[in-house]
Amino acid sequence: MSTHVLFPILVATALGVPAAVAVNDETECRLLVSFDKPGAVTAWRAVNDNVMGGRSRGGPGYGDGALVFSGSIDTDGGGFSSIRAPLEPGVLAGTSGLKLRVRPDDRSYRVTLRTDRRYRGMEVAWRAVIDAPRPGEWTDSIVRFADLEPAVRGRRIAAGPFEPAAATSIGIIISDGRDGPFELSVESIHACVF
Repeated sequence: MSTHVLFPILVATALGVPAAVAVNDETECRLLVSFDKPGAVTAWRAVNDNVMGGRSRGGPGYGDGALVFSGSIDTDGGGFSSIRAPLEPGVLAGTSGLKLRVRPDDRSYRVTLRTDRRYRGMEVAWRAVIDAPRPGEWTDSIVRFADLEPAVRGRRIAAGPFEPAAATSIGIIISDGRDGPFELSVESIHACVF
């Protein structure tokens, strides 16, 4: 098995934390990944607007027990930066959303999930805003799969609902239309049943 794939039960067990945790009386979550060790960041790679001629920069790093997604956006010729990691096949089966423990700046980020679904030959990304209203503070952001919107190259399309069992990758993107530096820290990601 590749160390670059996210394993919910294996990661949880290796870190000595329970594989399932209760968020409230109606929610059960299992750990997808914890970033308390630098090696957890190695599965993540950058995909920036330079793939289409843009000049934004950004990528994953590690600091203070968290994945640190940082860089700078340049809206002239592009305007986005993202990071992605592969998911073990079927790892999201039976779940209805994600819980991300994040510390944001004052910018807007989205989580993205991909399957093998294509639209006119292009990869579809299901996306939703990471709700984290308090810059500089750690918070739990809930993303429900029912709220995900399908998009291709940042444009919303009609592609049907997201199928959790078919997920192949997870990512985070910033494309908020603002130039300048950004930084989002992520402590952990859980898959949940709401």
